Amino acid sequence: MTRRNNGEGNVYLRKDGRWEARFFHTDPTTGHKKRYNYLGKTHEEAYNKMITAKAAILTGNFVEPNKMAVKDWLSYWLAECIQPNVKPTTYAQYETMARVHIVPTLGSLALQKVQTSDIQRMYNVKQQCGGADGGGLAPKTIRHIHNVIHCAFRQAVEEGKLLKNPSDAVKLPKKEKPDIRVMKLEEIRQFLNLIETHRFYPAFLLEIRLGLRRGELLGLRWQDIDFEKRILYVRQTLIRVSIPDGNGGRINRLIFQSPKSERSKRPLPIPMDIMIDLHNHKLRIEEERAYAGKSYKSYDLVFCQKDGAPLDPRGFSRLFEKLLKDAGLPKTTFHSLRHTAGMLLLASSKSLKVVQEMLGHTTIQTTADIYLDHVSVDDMDKALAQMNGILLTKKVDEKCQDAEWSSIFGQTPIQTPIDGATGNNSGGEQ
Repeated sequence: MTRRNNGEGNVYLRKDGRWEARFFHTDPTTGHKKRYNYLGKTHEEAYNKMITAKAAILTGNFVEPNKMAVKDWLSYWLAECIQPNVKPTTYAQYETMARVHIVPTLGSLALQKVQTSDIQRMYNVKQQCGGADGGGLAPKTIRHIHNVIHCAFRQAVEEGKLLKNPSDAVKLPKKEKPDIRVMKLEEIRQFLNLIETHRFYPAFLLEIRLGLRRGELLGLRWQDIDFEKRILYVRQTLIRVSIPDGNGGRINRLIFQSPKSERSKRPLPIPMDIMIDLHNHKLRIEEERAYAGKSYKSYDLVFCQKDGAPLDPRGFSRLFEKLLKDAGLPKTTFHSLRHTAGMLLLASSKSLKVVQEMLGHTTIQTTADIYLDHVSVDDMDKALAQMNGILLTKKVDEKCQDAEWSSIFGQTPIQTPIDGATGNNSGGEQ
């Protein structure tokens, strides 16, 4: 009988009919000796598992076997790696993606057993019928889910729980470009005329001119406005987060936090006409503070409730939608005011850099992706007319054009006006 070397291992048949391979390995760093067991339906399967593990140890690619479930790893990762290091809004988004989408599907699987196909199958199902209404989730939501899975599994690799990240090889749905609804000039005028005496007229006017994010607008304080230099400083944002209530439910809280990115912390010049409206608004706020007395909540907010308390961002958006309806204007989101400001800035400055700095985009590529793709038929029509003036060596009036057309095709073309090309220049002015 051939004697086995120390640590070589052996394979034997168990009473339950399965084969078990086992071997010992001494950690050269700690000197600790540990036994490893691998099961298989056949002698060959168990033996191959053992050989694979021993080869991984020799090459430095060995991962200690463990039975930790995906849900347990996500719980650890969220609590220890994410919550202490990100903003509350980011943590809330990660926690929601894990709780609502990942744990119900993959949570019970062993972390080391998850395959790329498991993740891909989940994404495909979510895209088809993963929504609360039975419809499919948007590609953007799938990408949010993937970001959580990918980051969580990457941490598992870095901590030696996994050899490789199974989410690296999945195929994600293509990114969808946002459908930007930009208000036309006549719509803006109609809206502002309707709300001229409204308590929050200065807020909407400021939004249309400067394109602040909703949280930046509602988090604005009087100390952030330099009336002498006419400069507004974006220093904080108001956000709404959902947090556990300790009884298995969730509650919503309004919190202040730093802006979205370092680039979002920016000084913005305030037009003189808005300064006048802000000054009058400040007088109103001071009257409300005096009337409320000690019950006034001193957050120093520019736009707030009558008792000084912060405005709920969702409630403010609903107010905007109601005012739009009252003005007889098409329904759109509050965020469209930011896009409207961006388009107006681009049209007047002709500079993407100016738009980037005003809106606080981290990169100019973000600005370009959003606003350079938003070209109307009227914009294209004007561009072609300018090109025509550059290329032609002689000017041709309309009668000559009709005559030339008739000589080629035998009839005068039917004049079908393009919407916005017959006296309506709103699209180009935006």
